[in-house]
Amino acid sequence: MMLKRRTFHLLNRILPPIAVAMLQRVLGNTNVFKGDYDTWEAARSDSEGYDSERLLRKIIDANREVINADPVRFERDSVIFDTPQPLPFLNSYLLLAHLLNGRERALRVLDFGGSLGTVYRQFKYVTRGLVPVEWIIVEQPEIVAAGNDEFTTEELSFIESKAWLPSQLGEDVVLISSVLEIIDRPMELISRLRESSAKYLLLDRTPMWRGDRDVLTVCMAAKRISGSYPCWLFSERKLRDLLAADWELVGEWDALGAPISFASGTATYKGQFWRRTTALRGVNR
Repeated sequence: MMLKRRTFHLLNRILPPIAVAMLQRVLGNTNVFKGDYDTWEAARSDSEGYDSERLLRKIIDANREVINADPVRFERDSVIFDTPQPLPFLNSYLLLAHLLNGRERALRVLDFGGSLGTVYRQFKYVTRGLVPVEWIIVEQPEIVAAGNDEFTTEELSFIESKAWLPSQLGEDVVLISSVLEIIDRPMELISRLRESSAKYLLLDRTPMWRGDRDVLTVCMAAKRISGSYPCWLFSERKLRDLLAADWELVGEWDALGAPISFASGTATYKGQFWRRTTALRGVNR
């Protein structure tokens, strides 16, 4: 495994990006997207799903190893890294939200699809633990059960997605990273955020393209995950127009992830930081 990592580090240095991307696809190291489906049901019937129990076990084992590692190690999507894998824009905007929110109290982050604390641990490492947080991960029941059994701390907690209510937790920041595209009705989640108390919204690793409609595809996952599942590729203009009704775009960046080629064009993973412009709703802290 270590030899493979070193080989790819070397190839990344000596080959042009397009050649590296093609090599990764041939080796099954990147996701492949197919189709243009009318409904979620049609996309789901044309996909395999994935072995959720096997993937859950990989995620749990990887996080156990990261927590107990000396020296420090890092995890993302069940893959373990020996060196930091920071998300600089994401971390910077979380830090900005903390400063704008008032440094005298903890920043309350509601992290949709945050696994067992991937972004949380990266942020704590980058900030050397100097930024107090209350980090709440909204996840599937199996992840929440594992989180409650082994990974909950004074700062980190877990709730099930079906139990989350927009006015429940008094969050300062809503973080949605690499999850909006894999839920059946993503715009319903965006609409529900209007009822939250969050002042800031952080999207990261969200696939967008320049077309005028959202495209529903099937993602054939990379070899390390395997399987396939429905996946939205969002119209950047439509998503921006929807969010602009309640939020102001402060910053945008190219996020982690290779460009996505599909039948209608190319999508890229984007990150965006939004600040609320409408009156705060939900719980006041």
